[in-house]
Amino acid sequence: TVAENIFLGRQPRRYGLVDHRRMRQDAAELLRRVGVDVCPDAKVRELGIARLQMVEIAKALSLDARVLIMDEPTAVLTSEEVDKLFAIVRQLREDGVGIVFITHHLEEIAALGDRVTVLRDGRSIDQVPASTPEDELVQLMVGRSIEQQYPRERPDTGDALLSVRGLTRNGVFHDVSFDVHAGEVVGLAGLVGAGRTEVARAVFGADPYDAGTVDVRGERLARHDVPAAMSAGIGLVPEDRKGQGLVLDASVQENL
Repeated sequence: TVAENIFLGRQPRRYGLVDHRRMRQDAAELLRRVGVDVCPDAKVRELGIARLQMVEIAKALSLDARVLIMDEPTAVLTSEEVDKLFAIVRQLREDGVGIVFITHHLEEIAALGDRVTVLRDGRSIDQVPASTPEDELVQLMVGRSIEQQYPRERPDTGDALLSVRGLTRNGVFHDVSFDVHAGEVVGLAGLVGAGRTEVARAVFGADPYDAGTVDVRGERLARHDVPAAMSAGIGLVPEDRKGQGLVLDASVQENL
């Protein structure tokens, strides 16, 4: 169970036997502290990745850990789960816990960090404020500027395959417009929670939107219509590939 994992090897005892009641109570308090609604008696195998991480944090707190090392904790989380994790990390920092947050997502550094230690080839290169511009951090990471590594070139492109105009979903994203031409790679950039994933899902028809248009090869797509988007030639590789992209109990052939 969740409680048994939190206190693995350290179960509270009474009269020489495991005190299951106290263990559940203490686990419930730790889970409340990290802000996760999980029953202490729930089986760990039934939990999603985000809740598993919260249980691990609760376990560290049960040890009265004063330094918490988090290795790529957002790698498989959705944007909503990342927001919850960040809120917990900020609260732990307010409680005086020191946190080593390992990540290659530079926007997470700006959102959470105080100081950044940059490693390259197993060596510590520098320690700088988390407010350091991303291009400077990248230069420290790779040893040269982005312009040197990826010189700006304008490839030959074909006609516009996808045209998005004024795409808006109230409270989520506003007035998003862009074109994607044949032979072109267009990046959507922004901080965590900026709406990148939500825009992609709206274009694919997986999520609704309130205003704007999506055209494929000059043909208007209906809103919130995944089959129409697929028929028009749009594919989506989602952020949460396990939860949204794949049927894990099915075979590779069945998924395809």
